[in-house]
Amino acid sequence: MERTLIQHVCKLVRILDKTNEHFVYGILSPDEHLSTHIGMYSPGSVKEMQLALQYSYPAWWQTEGAIDLLQSAKLIALRTMQMRLRG
Repeated sequence: MERTLIQHVCKLVRILDKTNEHFVYGILSPDEHLSTHIGMYSPGSVKEMQLALQYSYPAWWQTEGAIDLLQSAKLIALRTMQMRLRG
C-alpha cells in the first residue's frame, strides 16, 4: 500500500513538473510566491506557478500530509535520478 502511494505521489510530481517545472518548488517554499501580484504570465513560467499556487495552496495545505508527500516524492525522484546518473 505504501509503495503504491509513493508511486502515485511520484507520478503527481512528474505531471506537475511537466506542466510547470516551478510548481513543486513553489509549493514547498510558498511564502514569497503567495503574496506576489500577478499580471500577465506565460505557460510554464514562474508567474504562472505563482498564480496557480495562490489559487490552490489552501487546498494543498488543508489536505493532511499532501505537502509532506510532495517533499518526499521530490527527494525520492532526485535520489533516483542521481543513482541513474552514477550507474
